This record gives sequence, structure tokens and C-alpha cells, in this order.
Amino acid sequence: MSTEITFDNNFSPSLATLSSSTPSSIKFNQYTDSTEKNTELVGSANEIEYVSEPLSTSSSYLIGLKRKHSSSITLHPSTVYHIHPHLNTAAHSSSHLTQQSQHDRYQARNALGDAFGTKKAKKAIKEAERNNVDIEAMANVSGYIQQDIATNTDVLPSRTSIKAIADSKRPLPTYNESGSSLEEVYDLSNLISDPEFNSCKVDQILTASPTFLTQLLPTQSNNNYILDRITALKASKSNKQSRSKIRLLVYMSHLFAFNGVAKSSRSKIAERLNNPPPVLLDGIFNKFTESSRGSTKHSFTTFSQAKLINWILILALHIDDNSVDPTQLARELSMPTQKINDAFKAVGCNLVPLSATQREKAGTLNTQSESTQDASKSAKRAVLKTPLQFPQVRRGKATR
Repeated sequence: MSTEITFDNNFSPSLATLSSSTPSSIKFNQYTDSTEKNTELVGSANEIEYVSEPLSTSSSYLIGLKRKHSSSITLHPSTVYHIHPHLNTAAHSSSHLTQQSQHDRYQARNALGDAFGTKKAKKAIKEAERNNVDIEAMANVSGYIQQDIATNTDVLPSRTSIKAIADSKRPLPTYNESGSSLEEVYDLSNLISDPEFNSCKVDQILTASPTFLTQLLPTQSNNNYILDRITALKASKSNKQSRSKIRLLVYMSHLFAFNGVAKSSRSKIAERLNNPPPVLLDGIFNKFTESSRGSTKHSFTTFSQAKLINWILILALHIDDNSVDPTQLARELSMPTQKINDAFKAVGCNLVPLSATQREKAGTLNTQSESTQDASKSAKRAVLKTPLQFPQVRRGKATR
């Protein structure tokens, strides 16, 4: 079936673009001036009036209309408009006049400033003009801005991916988030390798007197946390678990000592650590220092220290059967107790009050020196809770 195309100049439909979204219920009327050459489209909703302005284009537009049961298409010439929203109230009209008069005064004042003002005043006028926002011009691009915001929002990372990235950057050993116990969450093999563990010799320590014991450790007898626990474990029945814990305490004593001299040269550090086995010293440098690619120089950064502190705290959890006195560790590390409390929370611990049994055990453990007598009086202990959960980033208004 052939299609017949005809032209009709008596009826002129309109094409329009909008600078912003408009309610779908708006009806537009077409008005013609006295010359019958200029037309405009006008529609209104509530206090907003939508008024068109013709667009000057190098093209001509035709709109084709086809009736449902007809094979002919009628083409009508069309005008293209761009429609802007305007306030349709007397108050707006009055406000517009007021704003216009203010604008005129502002322009006159600036002209005087340019002519007779100081150098500083002229600079201020130019800065104000640069910062001035043309609201009508912005209205033309607001739709594009909203579209760009919506598009870019779609590609933002999800909360899950943000959490995964944050977890990967924590200064922690490899952990099992689904573990149901301390041993499953923080496996000792991820804290100290087998060669490092075996290099921590304990035969002399097991037979040494309290006086000679301090000479076997790099902490030079100034770490009561290490000495108290080694002495308590030696007093208990010698078994494999006690021997393993003493090895961990020897390793911890090297970490305590390294924390105090980490920014020294490698040779100086080795001397202060009583020249430990190379595998032990290499492991400490690999874990707790950073070096540039191709460089042999190591640096002890803030991140490195946070990692070292977390290693000490997690080892303490293993040695103290998942109930650690933060106050004593803070004292040995010469750090504020609150900072150690926050570090325990960062590894997944809660601070819980002591039970009567724990108080009795703490008092027995800390009878080796007067400086540790007050450890059992600490109100709380750091305990790793499972399933593992790290502190959430605080949102909202900051407190002052």
C-alpha cells in the first residue's frame, strides 16, 4: 500500500526543550503577537510559570501526522522553543524589581570603585565579580549537572567493597574473620613463623635464676610483663604449652626492645637485641619496617609502629588466655592506657570487667614485683570477641 505525503501550512505544531523537569499535567497555550509573526508557549503550575523563547536554528523542522485509518501523512512546519520556569506571583515581580535596583546600585558602586578606589578595593571588586553566580545561566545546565551526579553516583564503590579495602589496609596479621576462637581468628603461625619460633631458645631460661634471667633477654630486666610471666610459667609444671608460651615471651621481649630502638641502624638494633639469630632479626625487619624498591634502607613509620603494637597485643592475648590487662602493657610500652585500649579495640577486642576468679588469678600472677601489684586492681581486661568485628567509623557531628 502506497503512502501519500501532503503539506499543510495552516496548522503549526510546536517542538520544545525544557531546562528542567516539569509536571506532566501542565497544558501549554500558544500565543501570537500583533504582527502574527512571533509566537510563544506558556504553561503554569502552582506559582511556577513556564515561558518559551524561540531557538534560532539553521534547520527547519516538520512534524508529520498520520491518522490511524489513513495511508496519508500530513507534514506541518514547526517552530522549536526552549522553555524556562519563572515565578508567577506579584511578590516575585516586586522582588525582581527590588533585585534589579540593587543590581543597578551594585554596578554603580563598582564603577566608582574602579575609578576612585584603592588598589585593595579594586582587587576586592574583581574577586567579587569572578565569584558572582549567574542563576539564570545555571538553570540552563542544572539538568546536565543532576544527570552527571546520578551517573557518577552509580559508579561509587559499595559499602561492602569499601569495608574490604579498609580491612586489607589494617596493620594486622592475616586473620580469619569467621573464626570462633582466638586461636582460629589469629593463628600463631601468622604472627611468628616456625623458623622464628624455633630460634627462640629457652633451655637456659628454664634453669636460670631470676638475677641471671634478665641477662638472657634483650629487655635488660626492665620489662616486668615478660619477667613475671616467665617466672610464673617456670613455677608451674613443665609442659609443652608452658614451654611454647615462654618461647612466645622471648619473641615478645625482642619486639618490646625493637620498639625502643627501631629508628637506629641495623647493627645498633642487633646489638641492643643481644645479637639475636639472623632469622629472628630478618623477620622483625621484614614485618615491622618499610623500604623503597631497590633500597636497603629501612624506615620505621607510624604504620610500622601500629603494626608492631598490634603484634604485641595479639601475642599477649595468646599468652594470657584471652584476658589481658591493658594498663600493664601501656606501662611497659610507655604509652597512655587509653591509646592501648583503643589499639585492643582495633584488633577486635572488648574491654570487660574482671570476674572474681580473674582477679585472684591476676593477683597470683603479679606477685613477682611491687610495680605489678596494682595490675590485679585494674577494672577491665581486653578480651577478643567472636565473631570478629572491627570498630565502625564514627559518623555524625563531631563533639567538642
